[in-house]
Formats: sequence, structure tokens, C-alpha cells
Amino acid sequence: YDRFTLDLDVIAPLKKETFLPVLVDPSHSTGRAEMVPFAAKAGIGAGAHGLLIEVIGERTDPRTVLSDGEQGIRPSVLRDLIREIKVSSEGC
Repeated sequence: YDRFTLDLDVIAPLKKETFLPVLVDPSHSTGRAEMVPFAAKAGIGAGAHGLLIEVIGERTDPRTVLSDGEQGIRPSVLRDLIREIKVSSEGC
């Protein structure tokens, strides 16, 4: 298997070592659009400041995208993900 590992254990120590925002890339670490929301929520839950997410057009065939089509989520999925993360973070 050749995906990148999403190592959530490094987020907290990294935040202590830098003044820069710590971001998580759930698109490249999972490689599959259906897994991106889960990895994104895990990254934010582990303390990441933000996310890098591949987004493709709502009606775009992922097979026709020149790069990263299979891991790109739709704008509607991104909208729902942002709402879920906001609701979750407001409860903290």
C-alpha cells in the first residue's frame, strides 16, 4: 500500500515546537474521497489548526481529473464537513 500515513500523534508535539499553523491533509493520506471526511474530523479532533482538502467539481468524473481525482471530495461534501466540524468545535 502506497498512501501517506496520517500520523495524528505528531500534531500536539508539533504545535508546541512551532508558531506556524499545523495542518492535516486527509486527501493525500487516505487517497479515497469517501474516507476524507473521517480523516479530516480525526485531524481536527487531534488538535490540527486546519485542513488541506482536494475538491473537485460537483458533476466532475474523478477519472477525468488530471491529478488527485479519486481523493477529491465534492463541494457539497466539503460544505457538510465544515458544518459538522463547526458544530463539534462549538461543543468543546
